[in-house]
Parts: sequence; structure tokens; C-alpha cells
Amino acid sequence: MPPRIENYHGREQSFIKHLFLNNYLESAAYKLFQGRSPVFNFVDAFAGPWRVSDTNRYSDASFSQAIETLETVRRSLLDMGRPGLKVRFRFCERNPVSVAKLREFAAQKPEFDIQVFSGQFEDNLDGIRAACRDGFTFTFIDPTVLDVTEN
Repeated sequence: MPPRIENYHGREQSFIKHLFLNNYLESAAYKLFQGRSPVFNFVDAFAGPWRVSDTNRYSDASFSQAIETLETVRRSLLDMGRPGLKVRFRFCERNPVSVAKLREFAAQKPEFDIQVFSGQFEDNLDGIRAACRDGFTFTFIDPTVLDVTEN
């Protein structure tokens, strides 16, 4: 589902970013899944969540937008006769409160291959690389300027 502007009051730049992210991911996934790779790894280097208005589903967070977009593409291609496509989600976050929220979110979505990495992105590169062992990897790097203790 595309982002809804009413969820982004005071965060309009995030709305634009999510529109771009969704359009790019959709286009890239259709192209990659239909020729280059049956595996799409999505890495969010600074996953959050931060300042979301939808605290139940996180529909206005980049990680949730990516899941929705990539799963829609995967299901669409499956319906068109392209079985065996896989999407992996790798989320990295340094804020312990946000890490806990990400892990809770992932636990509620067992149908998806989600792995959460705690700590600085650069300190998790080896683990993320190992978790994306094959396929195409798209790394979304969008650090926030929020204080690590702010949520």
C-alpha cells in the first residue's frame, strides 16, 4: 500500500522518501525477479522506527513500506507463474528501544524472512553480508539526525 500523506504530518520529507522508495523497489523487483535473481535482499541500515504515527502496523516506516511493496511484487509474479521467488529483510538499528520494536514487529510477521541487527550499521556489516549470502541486495541507507535516546 502506498504511503498515506495523513500519516506524515510534520514529516512530509519522509512521505516523499517513501514514495520514491516504493516506486524504485517495485520497478527493481519486477526487473530482477524476471531475469537476474530469484532472491531480493532488502537491507535497511537505519531501520528505526522513529516518529511514526501508526504505532500498531508501522505503515509509515520505511521497513514496513519495503515489506508491503516487495511482497506485493512477489505475489503478483507468483500469480503470473513465477514460483520460488524469495525476499529477505535485514534491518539494522542502534537504538535499543527501536530494536525491541523491530523484533516485536518481526515476531508478528513469521511469514517473512526478517532478521534484526542491533548496533551500528558499520559494526554489523559482516553479519548482514552473511545473511544476504546470495541474490541481489538493495541497501537503504538513510540515517536520522535524532539523538540515539530519542524515540
